[in-house]
Amino acid sequence: MIFGWGMASLVVLTMISGARELMTPGAWQQQGWTYKLADESSPLFDDSKPARRKALEQLRFQLFQYAAKNEGKFPDQLSDIEDETLWSVPQHPEFQFLLVQGKHGNAASTILVFEPEIEAERFVIMTNGMIGSMRTAELEKALTNDK
Repeated sequence: MIFGWGMASLVVLTMISGARELMTPGAWQQQGWTYKLADESSPLFDDSKPARRKALEQLRFQLFQYAAKNEGKFPDQLSDIEDETLWSVPQHPEFQFLLVQGKHGNAASTILVFEPEIEAERFVIMTNGMIGSMRTAELEKALTNDK
């Protein structure tokens, strides 16, 4: 009887372990007979928000430098900014920041640059220089109202 309960418990625990691996692939590493969480430096635990914000700060600097040289007018495309490394979203090189065309530094504070939809919270640069974040629905509404 006790042997039967022991075997049943072993089966249940194995199923739980397998389900855990299916729901979070790569998050657990086998260490002998047990498992432990993977190293926090692995891509699964990577929080790219600080890197994305820093990239936006650098891009903001370049955009405002461009505007200062062009009577307050921001570029109509990111390729007008010479440093191509500033166009790409850090740790997501397949994505580029998106620029709203026709903006001027003297205008009311509106969205100038925003991130593609990587997460629900997306960083934005406003024409007044502020860097913030917006949810996708808020961003779409602001872009629609701006037109």
